[in-house]
Amino acid sequence: MKTIFKILFAPFIWLVQACSPLGNPVDEKISNSHFYNSSKTDVIYSPNGNWFELEATKLQADVGSFEVLTNKFGKDKNNVYYQGGAAHYPSIDVKSFFAKEEDWMWDIGLDKNNVYIFDREVEQGKFKTKATIIEGANPTAFLQLNQYFAQDDKNNFFDYKMIDVDYATFKQINESFHLDKNQAYCHTYQFFKAFDVDVSSFKKMDDYFTYDKTNIYYFAEYVRGRIEKELQIIPYTSFESVNILNKTHLKVDGKVFYQGFEIKEADVETFHYSEKVHRYKDKNHTFQQGEVVKK
Repeated sequence: MKTIFKILFAPFIWLVQACSPLGNPVDEKISNSHFYNSSKTDVIYSPNGNWFELEATKLQADVGSFEVLTNKFGKDKNNVYYQGGAAHYPSIDVKSFFAKEEDWMWDIGLDKNNVYIFDREVEQGKFKTKATIIEGANPTAFLQLNQYFAQDDKNNFFDYKMIDVDYATFKQINESFHLDKNQAYCHTYQFFKAFDVDVSSFKKMDDYFTYDKTNIYYFAEYVRGRIEKELQIIPYTSFESVNILNKTHLKVDGKVFYQGFEIKEADVETFHYSEKVHRYKDKNHTFQQGEVVKK
């Protein structure tokens, strides 16, 4: 069977290879996406060399001075190239421009003056390379830490914008919360908010809940399919009364909460998760997303 498969598809494979616009890699040690054309008169950007399914874009670059920087970035004596396009951005200093193939730095370029976030946007049916300056970032020390946060030698950044936090003490508490010496912060995609807590006692309960000496905190990004982006504050009298059931449900002082909202119909003593129906139940009701399921 394997032999028949090879015989049937061999002409197709040969045809695909024969039609390939790609020549040799420019620098295969750095990038598997930058290639010379067959006559070595231009550079072609093709992600992972998959020109047949993805793209094969001619950069119209100066071949003699072209340099591969990362799998997405390259430059010649005239321009910086991100993926399949030149970045015609007046402030970019091409001579000093560099990029890093490090985690979360894939779309970030730097020169002697600025840090830039690059993107490709469709404009009038065509892709256009866009570069945006990350204001206040030091290119010699900038590091993108994860999808949301970055820092340099003096400042912290969220969603590529400088944030007003205490640099020396700013730290992550769990998936949704950070803390510095002055206050706490909750965040999600493109949303960052400061709020007051007792800093000395503010701690992680699990990946989703935090607490201080008087309150439990939960950041409700989505509730029952709706975007809430709401900080939920749940007062408690005794920490022994707090029981986390999962990442959305907990019991506090004789009450049951779903994503920080009290389930007023719930009987706290019998409220539990039922493997049989894959929902929470008590002696009176079945619940889904914190609401009573009507029979």
